[in-house]
Amino acid sequence: MFTLMDELTIKMKLFNRRGNKGQSLIEIIVGLAISAILITAAATAIALTIKESFEIKISQIASSLSQEYLDNIQVMAESDWFSVYDIANGTPYYLTASGTTYAAISGSTSTVIMGKTFIRDFAVGDVKRDSCGVGNITESALTSCNMEIGGNYVANDPSTLKITVTVVADWGNRDRVFSQSQYLTRYRNLVFHQTDWSGGNGQESFATTSEGAIVNNKFTSSNNINFSATSGSLFVSSPIASGTLVSSIYESGQTNRLRGTPLNSIIWQGQADAQGVKFQIASSDCFNGASDAPPCIIDIGWDYLGPDGTSNTFYNAFSPDDSVQINLAHHNNKRYFRYKIFIQDSDANLSAPRIDDISINLSP
Repeated sequence: MFTLMDELTIKMKLFNRRGNKGQSLIEIIVGLAISAILITAAATAIALTIKESFEIKISQIASSLSQEYLDNIQVMAESDWFSVYDIANGTPYYLTASGTTYAAISGSTSTVIMGKTFIRDFAVGDVKRDSCGVGNITESALTSCNMEIGGNYVANDPSTLKITVTVVADWGNRDRVFSQSQYLTRYRNLVFHQTDWSGGNGQESFATTSEGAIVNNKFTSSNNINFSATSGSLFVSSPIASGTLVSSIYESGQTNRLRGTPLNSIIWQGQADAQGVKFQIASSDCFNGASDAPPCIIDIGWDYLGPDGTSNTFYNAFSPDDSVQINLAHHNNKRYFRYKIFIQDSDANLSAPRIDDISINLSP
């Protein structure tokens, strides 16, 4: 017999079935929404990863292009320092192959890698140092230079340059700029070495045969200097007196070029009392000491200078084997040079000052 209770039971079951169907539909919709969110997030993350990976690749390419230029400029400088040194400061240049080395051309160059255009150039800058160009690198302003007073004088270092390579990557609406810098140093040195003057005076110039490293046993002139009594030694001819000697003219190791080298330092061997041995240095781009190379017709003659750039000071080495820095502000990239020796015997009770050899360090 179908009772009221049975009817109610049937209606409840029908209601539950309809409710379950509705609930399942809601669950499906919610699930799809969550899936869409997760897929979107994953796609965004993947896109960002791909973009970051591509940016890293672009950065690596730019870095490689920069380092390639820095390496090639090093090769270029080792072949001919002035091919880099003479480039106008701060002006963009690019490299082109030239025989076994490279040449600098004004402007920029471009290349396409991975569908992106990379524009590349480099610029050359002077490097300033304290201690008149031989101390620590500094950004301080240039000053007049007197090496006798101290180290707070700033000058350009003629043997160091700062090379900055710039690479611009085409990046749609905005470009990416990459920059890399490196110091370039003229590090190879030669030594001018004279150990004997017994050949006598009268030799105004001497053509060196091994990039400034070989000399003979002669000089230009002297006053009250004994150069023959002991072969290979110089000393004053009489006690309690002074004397001078002027060397021949020497080329600074660049006989096939119009430019010379910086004179770095001077050192001597022998014996001396305090202040017994002093030097001055003269240099020029002209064989006759003129100031207008070429044609070398103005201010003919040689100016022998001390550390402050005048004839009133001297490079003093208070004892043998003491290296004395030459002021690069006055002897930078000169083709010809000569030296002047001052010997003072001031005490009869001490051994007389004596010079056995002289060495001048220079950078070819």
